[in-house]
Amino acid sequence: MTEMLDHEVLELLADDPELLAVADAVAAARREPARGRRRVSRMLAGALVLAAALALALVVPWNAGHSTLVDSAIAAIGDGPVLHAITRQTTPGGGLEIVDLATGKRTPPTSTLEQEIWYDRGRGLAHTISRTNGRLSDDVLETPAGGFSMDGPVITCAWIARHPVEATKERVSCRFDGDNGTTPRDVPEAPPSVDPALAGFLTQYRDALASGGARKTGEGVVDGTPVYWLSIPIDVPTDPTAPPSPPIEERELVAVDRDSYRPVLVKALFNGSQAGEYQVVEIGTVSRDEANFSKPQPRPAAERVTSGEVASHTEIEPPQAATVLGRPAFWLGREFENLTLSSVERQTITTGYARSTGLSPRLDDAVRFTYVDATGHELMLEESLRPELAFGWGFVTHSLPEGPAPGKLVLGGFGSFMVRDGAYIAIQSFDMGQSIAAARALVPVG
Repeated sequence: MTEMLDHEVLELLADDPELLAVADAVAAARREPARGRRRVSRMLAGALVLAAALALALVVPWNAGHSTLVDSAIAAIGDGPVLHAITRQTTPGGGLEIVDLATGKRTPPTSTLEQEIWYDRGRGLAHTISRTNGRLSDDVLETPAGGFSMDGPVITCAWIARHPVEATKERVSCRFDGDNGTTPRDVPEAPPSVDPALAGFLTQYRDALASGGARKTGEGVVDGTPVYWLSIPIDVPTDPTAPPSPPIEERELVAVDRDSYRPVLVKALFNGSQAGEYQVVEIGTVSRDEANFSKPQPRPAAERVTSGEVASHTEIEPPQAATVLGRPAFWLGREFENLTLSSVERQTITTGYARSTGLSPRLDDAVRFTYVDATGHELMLEESLRPELAFGWGFVTHSLPEGPAPGKLVLGGFGSFMVRDGAYIAIQSFDMGQSIAAARALVPVG
């Protein structure tokens, strides 16, 4: 094996003979300069914060002697081989609104994403653990020979080239015609998703400092902490093969603790508009023994849902809906406001799982009530005993894994959603006010 793959990387790949077999070729290929290309990282928060940290060790200091403040900034980050950071971002819940059915009050749910990142630039390793509202939501390890996640290998163009037959079965391709062929090819992986950003940022910060591009823009207070604000221009590499697109000015505003010279907040700006901000909970460097580059544990097979659809449906009479789910379904009677019951269906829902789980598709029973008005507009009630992907629940459970609380209706995604007496109810209507009124008026089929 080449010197690009050290002992720890080999241990990480030891239980994957196929990746191990191509690791040497991949490592050798990495010696050649890679063409710059734009990568939209799922770990943007981590990349921004890590970049900010590196900037601190380079910034020409203000209000004191050069060497003293640079030394302080370097000491604040440390000089270990692995950069370790924890970031936190709290945002409204992805376009959702929660309605209190008793009061009508609407509030957006909040989602807190915390990411813990270990990055070893020298060995091309990056490990990011993500938690959403305190729950483990993602775990990704990137190595010179490919990535690993809780859902299996990270699918990249290099992985597809090495596994063309499997990629075709999974219906993924990097070609417009979808033809992956059948012959495996050794294609080098791109560096870890934080690697090109950090490498670029490091160079750009040096250039910005030399040219005066990086500058102090002011002072302020962040959560009670006095800070300096530092503005730094960002030049993200673009894919030379991509169609031309309008230029985007990217810049970071970094809030630096005036006493410790550690970053506490990073704001990303695109064309002058803020695109996000991230708290820096912790940042520093650690030894390689202290770093965590373990492989992610697989997500439980039952959670790796990839598809959901209505496999069959049969029209039934309303009284029969009382037994389809093993408990009475909820409806609006034969008439509601300007709506009239049009049909009642018993449905079979098919839920598919990732091929690698080996699980057969799951079949569930469901009920659909369809109401129409004089103009032909429909309101549908889709009910099941699970949050079925076929009914649009995936968008809701992604932001609210626990689901809506009793007496609450979630608006957004592909409809309106609620849980009542163990039944998962999706309300489909173009009129949100009508959906809220329907949620309040539901009664068991009797």
